[in-house]
Amino acid sequence: MPEAHDSMVVDVIWFLLSAVLAAIGVQRLKWSPVVGYLIAGIIIGPYGLGLVDYSAQIRHLAEFGIVFLMFTIGLDLSFSRLKAMRKIVFGLGGLQVSLTSVAIALLAIAFGVDMATAAVLGMALSLSSTAVVMRLLMDQEMIATRIGRRAFGVLLFQDIAVVPILLLVGLLIDGGGPRMSMAALIAIVQAVLAVGLVILLGRFAARPLFRMVAGVQSAELFAATTLLVVLVAAWLLESAGLSMELGAFLAGMMLAETEYHTQVQLDIAPYRGLLLGLFFITIGMAIDPQLLLAKAHWILLVLAALLITKTAFAVILARFFGLAAGESWRFALLLAQGGEFAFVVFAAAMTGGLLDMGTAQILIVVVGVSVAVTPALDALGGLIERHLMVAGVPGKADLPDTASELEGHVIIAGFGRVGRILATVLSGQNISYVALDLNARNIAKATRRGLPVFYGNAANADIMRAAGLGRASAVVVTLDSALAAGRAVQMARRLNPGIPIIVRARDHVHSDDLEALGATASVPETLESSLQLGGQVLRTLGLPPATADEVVNNLRADDYAGIRKSDMNGI
Repeated sequence: MPEAHDSMVVDVIWFLLSAVLAAIGVQRLKWSPVVGYLIAGIIIGPYGLGLVDYSAQIRHLAEFGIVFLMFTIGLDLSFSRLKAMRKIVFGLGGLQVSLTSVAIALLAIAFGVDMATAAVLGMALSLSSTAVVMRLLMDQEMIATRIGRRAFGVLLFQDIAVVPILLLVGLLIDGGGPRMSMAALIAIVQAVLAVGLVILLGRFAARPLFRMVAGVQSAELFAATTLLVVLVAAWLLESAGLSMELGAFLAGMMLAETEYHTQVQLDIAPYRGLLLGLFFITIGMAIDPQLLLAKAHWILLVLAALLITKTAFAVILARFFGLAAGESWRFALLLAQGGEFAFVVFAAAMTGGLLDMGTAQILIVVVGVSVAVTPALDALGGLIERHLMVAGVPGKADLPDTASELEGHVIIAGFGRVGRILATVLSGQNISYVALDLNARNIAKATRRGLPVFYGNAANADIMRAAGLGRASAVVVTLDSALAAGRAVQMARRLNPGIPIIVRARDHVHSDDLEALGATASVPETLESSLQLGGQVLRTLGLPPATADEVVNNLRADDYAGIRKSDMNGI
C-alpha cells in the first residue's frame, strides 16, 4: 500500500509540474493551453519519457475535468439568454452542427470508414473550440459585434449539443437496428425525466440551500456547497444509467436561474481549470509520436479536409443569417478548428470500441493542430474581411434586428470617449450592449469594426423601443449635453419605469437634476476625477494603497455627501 501511495504522489507531482511548464510555455508562444497540455502529456507519457503510467486511476481522475467543464457550461445557459438568442443558437448553430456532421461523416464513409464510426467522427469534428474562440473574441473586443454574437451563438449550441452527442455515442456502442431505436427512446425518456427532476430540485431545494449557506458568510462553505451540488448531481445521473457529464450540466442549468450563479462560477473556476488541464494531459499521454511521423500525410490530409469543410458550410450559413461577405469569411475561419469536446467524444468512442487507438491518435493531433493555428486563421479572416469590405456600414444589420437578438443587454446613449470605454468594459465581461449616437464619425468608426452602434436619438421613444428597452437590464447615458442627457433619462424612465438608469453628470448640481428626472444613479465627473486625483496623491506621498482607497471610498460613500457639503460651504 505505501508503494502504491508513493507512486500516486509522484504521478501527481509530474502532472502538476508538466501542467505548470506547459502553461508558461504556451503563454510565451501565444498558443492555446490545450496544445501545451497535449505536448506535456506526450512528453511524460508511456510513449515519451515514461514518467507516468496511463492507468485507469489517472483516466478516472481526468474525467472530473469534463464534469466541471459541463457544469460551467450549464451555468451560462439561462433560459432568458437562450430565448433572446434562439434564432442564432438553434437556427445558425443547429444548422452548422447538423450539416457539418453529415458532410464529415460522408467523407469518412467515402474513405472506407463504417457508418457508426463515421457518425461519431462527424459529430465530434463539427464542434469548435469554445475556449480559444471566446478568448480571441474578448481580446479583440468582438463579443458585441455581428461576428461575435453569431460565433457565440454557434458555440452555445455546440456546448448544448455535447450532451445528446455523448448519449448517441453510447447508443452506437450498444448496437443498431430496432434495439437501438428502443434504447434511444428509453434514453430520451430518461433524459426528460432527469431534466424535470433537476429543475424541480433547483426550484425548491437549491436556492434555499445556497441562501442558508450564504447567510453564514463563509467563502469556504460556499465553495464546498458548490462542489457538493456538482458531485451529487453527477453521481445521481450516473446511477440512473446516464453520464456524470449530463448530471453536472443539468446542475449548472439549475443554478443558472439563481442569484448565486456568478459566485458559483468564480468558486468553481480553479477546480475546472486544473482538472481540465489534467484531462488534456492524459489525452496527450495516449499519443505515440512515432506513429504520427509514419502517418504525417494522413494528418495533413484530414486537417485540410476538416478546415475546408467547416469553413465552406459556415460561410454559406453566415451569409444566410445576415453577415456580409467579408464578415462571413472571418466568422467561418474563426470556427474552422476542432474543439475540446472532440477529445471527450474520441475517448468515449475508444472505450466502446468504435475507434481504434491509431485512428484516434491521428484525429487527436489533427484537432490539436487546428486549435493551434486558430489565431492565424482568424488573422487570415480579418484580411479577407478588410479586402471585401465596401465603403459604409459593413453588412445589412439594423437596430431592430440587432436588438431582437439580445436580452438583458445594456443600452448606451452616447458613443464618445466615455461610451467607448464603457463598451470595452462590458465586452470584457461578456455583457451585450447596443449604443446610440448622433455623431456620424463615431458611428462610422464603430461600424467598421462591426460594433453595435447606431444612429439614433435616445430621447426618441421609437428609437428606444427599437433598441430593446423593454428587454434591457440597464441604460447608461454618457451624453455631453446636459439637456440631451435629461431628455434621454426622462424618456427611458417613462417607457420602462423599473429599469436602472446610470448617468454621467458634470457636477453634483447636474447630478441632482438628473436624479430628479428619473436617473437611478449618477457619476459627477468633477467629483469623481477629484477623488481619483486625491487618491493618487495620497499613494504618491507614501500612504499604503489600501488606506488611500479606503479614504477615497469613504468620501464616495453616501453619494459624495461630504464633498458636496464642503463645496457648498466654500471650502
